[in-house]
Order: sequence, then C-alpha cells, then structure tokens
Amino acid sequence: MSSYKYIQKYLVLGLALLSSGTVWAQEPHFTQYSSAPFIINPAFTGVFNGKMRVMANLRQQWSSLGSPYSTSLLAMDTKLFNEEAYTQNPFNMGVQFVTDRSMKGAFQTNFITATSSYHVALNFKGDQTLGLGMSIGYGNRKIDFSSLSTESQFTDAGFDLTLPNGELGLGSVKPYLTTGAGLLYCYNNENEGTFFDLGVSAFNLNQPLQTFLYDSKEVVPLRMAAQASLQKYMYGNLLLNVKMLYQSQANTDYLVSGFSMARLMEEEDIEADMIGVGLWYRTGDAIAPMVFGEFNQFKVGLSYDIQINGLRKNTMPANSMELSLQWRMLKK
Repeated sequence: MSSYKYIQKYLVLGLALLSSGTVWAQEPHFTQYSSAPFIINPAFTGVFNGKMRVMANLRQQWSSLGSPYSTSLLAMDTKLFNEEAYTQNPFNMGVQFVTDRSMKGAFQTNFITATSSYHVALNFKGDQTLGLGMSIGYGNRKIDFSSLSTESQFTDAGFDLTLPNGELGLGSVKPYLTTGAGLLYCYNNENEGTFFDLGVSAFNLNQPLQTFLYDSKEVVPLRMAAQASLQKYMYGNLLLNVKMLYQSQANTDYLVSGFSMARLMEEEDIEADMIGVGLWYRTGDAIAPMVFGEFNQFKVGLSYDIQINGLRKNTMPANSMELSLQWRMLKK
C-alpha cells in the first residue's frame, strides 16, 4: 500500500506540473471574451457608453470531470476628467482580478492587473479614434499540498492530513510582475448604425520568471492577441454583432469567431433593452451557443461550450459553462 501511495504522490505532482505547463502555454481564457476585455487588450479600458463599468465572469471548464477548472474574474473601469457618455474619452483607468483553481483547489492562480488607456480622435467628428493601452499585473501561482495526501501521511488507520507532507518547498512559489500593451482602432458612426474596432496586443512583455522547479530559464512566455468586431443595425430593431479573436502563446494558438443577433426593444437605440442569441467557434476545441439580455444597462450572458476535441470521446463529455455579468453607469 505504501508503495502504491508513493507512486500516487508523484503522479499527482506530475499532473500538477503538467497543469502548470498548460497554463504557461495558455493563460485563463473566456468564450465571452468581450465581457473580459482587459484580458484581450488593455486599450479596451474605457471603451463603452457611460461613465463607469463593472464586469464579472464565472467559468467552469470541463465541469463533467472529477476536478474541473474554475475561473472567476471581476473588473471595473472608469473615464477620467472630461468624460462624455457617447464619445470616446481620452483618459481611462481600470483594474481586474482573476482567480483560477484546479485539482479541487490544490492548484491556484491569482492575478491583479491595473490598466490604463489614452485615445485620440483621428477626425473632426470624433467617430474614429486610436487608443494605446498599458497594463501591469501581479501574479501568484501555488500548489496547496494541505488539500492533497501523500504516502508520508498514510498510517494504519488511513491518511492523516495533520502529518507533514514533505512538500513544503513546492508549496511556495515566488510571485511575479508582468506588463502588457495594446493598440485599438475604433469607428463609431451612429448615423449609419455601424460600430467597428480592430486591435492588437501583447502580454508578458518583460518575460517574468515563474517556475515550480526553480529553473532560471523557465519564464512566462509572450502572449499575442489580435481581434476585430463589427456591430451593425439591421432592419431598425435588430443588432448584428460579428467578432473574431486570435491568440498565440508559446506553442499554442487558437481562433475564436462567431456572431450574435439581438432584438432591441426600441428601434435604433443603442441604449435600449435587448435580448439575443449567439454562436461561437474555437478552432479544434469547441462550439458554444449563447443567450444574453440587457436591461437598464445591466447585461447578463450565458454560454455552454460543447467540446469537439479528443475529450469528447469520454463517457462523460468535458463541456464547459460560462456566466458573464456587466453593469454600466451612464452619465446624467
């Protein structure tokens, strides 16, 4: 029995290190990424109608498996100085908190990120702008061995988690700072009912060191992103939204694309209440139907990832669910 538990210990540790390597290759992501815009591009800070915005995302990945990945996000941003509700404000600031847990909470990742952006008008009407965004984040990852059992804790009466696990060295990993930057072009023509944006960004520009094995060459790899979206009024009370996002980190890359259609409660009024449906596709991974609604500047969205990769072959498909919430405070 002791020999079996000894093997089990290193199997669990190996899975933890494999999980950390997976995170290195692909940091936490959301299907409803437009509801977590700072993860995509810090230049999205302050790009909304209103004075202040609060956003939250809850994602449970591979929820049908024994130990799903749970990711939570809370973010807010506000416009500074001479803000206007319906024109792009120059100065903006935001903050974002992200926590990611797996292995029933034994493997934890926590981030706090401050973002800022500056947008300039490209024409006299101000319906075309170019924005520069910057971000600085504090990250911490660790394995909590207090929630795991090892062979050193096995006794004649079973596992005793009050005994030393012998893995204190790997339970404490130094936190790190990371920086990011992005550019964003926006075109907002309310007379035409057309809204378009195009952006590029890069994260982990300073290549911070982060490893469980104290390898000086193990750094968080650069993450690159490019995105585009188009909103267009259709037949007065229908709003079409087409989006695309490409991300690349280390040896991993993927493309998310899709569309949504919303019905406005009042024709051609961007602030009107609405209900809608959408469909998203992530290359080689999943398709995700979505429903959403917005009422009194409060928006809620629910999506469900249906796996189309190898995990689909399991007896219980490893699907994922995501909930997004957003509230905007309009200028009086």
